[in-house]
Amino acid sequence: MIGALSGQRYLVPARLGEVNALREHFSLFLADMGLPPMEINDWQLALTEIFANAVTHGCQENAKTLISVSWESFEREISLSVIDPGNGPPKEVIREPRLPSETATHGRGLYIVHKLVDRFEHWQSSTGYCCKITRRHDDMNEAHSSEALMDKAMTELSTCYESLAAFYRLGEALVESETVVDFLKQAVADIQGVAPHNFCRIYLGEVIQSALLAELALSHVAFAVPADSLRIQFVMEQEEEYSWTETGRADDPNLDNFRSGIICPVIAAGRVCGALMLANHNAKMELNAAVRHTVRTFADLIGIAVMNASNAQIRDRENKALRELEIASEMQDKLLPLPSFTSGEGWSAFVRRRSAQEVSGDHVEICETRGGDIIFCMIDVMGKGVPAAFLAAMFRTALHISVTFQYSLVGLMMALNRTLCRELEDMTMFATCAIARVPKNLRKIEIVNAGHCPVLGCIGEGEHFSVEPSGPPLGLFKDSEYSAERFSLSGPARVLMVTDGLFEWARDGEIWGWKNFTEFLMPLQKESPETIWKLLRKEIDGAHVPANDDQTFLYWQKL
Repeated sequence: MIGALSGQRYLVPARLGEVNALREHFSLFLADMGLPPMEINDWQLALTEIFANAVTHGCQENAKTLISVSWESFEREISLSVIDPGNGPPKEVIREPRLPSETATHGRGLYIVHKLVDRFEHWQSSTGYCCKITRRHDDMNEAHSSEALMDKAMTELSTCYESLAAFYRLGEALVESETVVDFLKQAVADIQGVAPHNFCRIYLGEVIQSALLAELALSHVAFAVPADSLRIQFVMEQEEEYSWTETGRADDPNLDNFRSGIICPVIAAGRVCGALMLANHNAKMELNAAVRHTVRTFADLIGIAVMNASNAQIRDRENKALRELEIASEMQDKLLPLPSFTSGEGWSAFVRRRSAQEVSGDHVEICETRGGDIIFCMIDVMGKGVPAAFLAAMFRTALHISVTFQYSLVGLMMALNRTLCRELEDMTMFATCAIARVPKNLRKIEIVNAGHCPVLGCIGEGEHFSVEPSGPPLGLFKDSEYSAERFSLSGPARVLMVTDGLFEWARDGEIWGWKNFTEFLMPLQKESPETIWKLLRKEIDGAHVPANDDQTFLYWQKL
């Protein structure tokens, strides 16, 4: 029954890479018509040339536009139609196609197509430019009878039912599987039933957590993307499937041993996380539209399962880190509490600390020596978080031990430096520090600064001083030397120690800085320490920039 009409139609993006799948579908159709290989090759060449013209000229290589490709057989003729949204080639080129000169870059395709077919028709419609070519094949067999069409339809329908059943099984497994390994094993088993093959490999890329990838590789259900596989990497980069039906793929050694196969990108939440490859060593795989759709669906479900497992590992790690920070914060409250000893006969201290993270590397300490001298100091450890907090705790312990000895203030600073150098060794960490000592009679104050920001002071009504660093931060050089500055406290006095988080913050893209900080303090000299702190906080918070450094404030005053 040669008169029966049959055919297929595809709507594809305007990408040259789409022609490979179209050629394969068209070849299967032509083979069903009983065409010999030579004539199938002619039709494949014609399809390639017309589709390339549609992509390049009709769509201007804009992949967001669509091209309609269809073919059909009627009586003993086969027709191929391609519709694009463009205006088509110049009329004179189509009317009298000639073999272009050797130097010409366009025109050969239409010339070749004209030589291969019996009729070349084209027209402009409301949907765009349509090109239709037709060729008669007197030797076309009668295998495409109505019975054969019915058998093919039933086969396609059976494949669809098998694919749907496999999809539901896999969806159920996605919900019920305890681990992603169990799900992937189920997926590998189910896909064999709807797309028979003798090689299956799930490849996963760098977006997957390395620990999960190692676990899947150990279970032999998924593997890292081969570094030498250009085809697999191309599929992942272009997010397009790739199939082949011949052996000896010289461009990719990973495909050389397979006669046929298909590679689909594994995508989840818009991210390509790998590729699914099915292949046969000897037999040719059946890769009709239904099978391809099923393989893509399996690849999508695999992507969802794997990406979900990868994200779960990230969440677990983040939750663990958060819990560790909570524990560290609790430890800091115990190991680095703010001083409770903040007043004595004739003096008082106001202390506040705001951490950039759960734990802080800043620390304030106030203590007494055996002789009743008052020691107060400020330390700012390089870095933030848990390591900085532990170094601050180490400093606090060393300070409490060292003040039991009869050190001068300079000797105390040098002893602390040697201790930190010994403990830190090659850890490349350090801490800036400012220490002040006031005797029990409150008649004088001496200050040593080790790489810290200046210590500010005011004696009486107008004698201001600033103590700059006399040596490097602690923990860098064990033989560092420091010097002390001494001031007589004949009347009321105020001393301010801060860390750089209180002045090294950004406003309108620029660092506020020490100059603005000191100018801000000048009109507030007669305000209470608490008022100064609140106004300073208001100034900082007004910049609407998250704090990226710890902020610590110590205001000591002789009453």
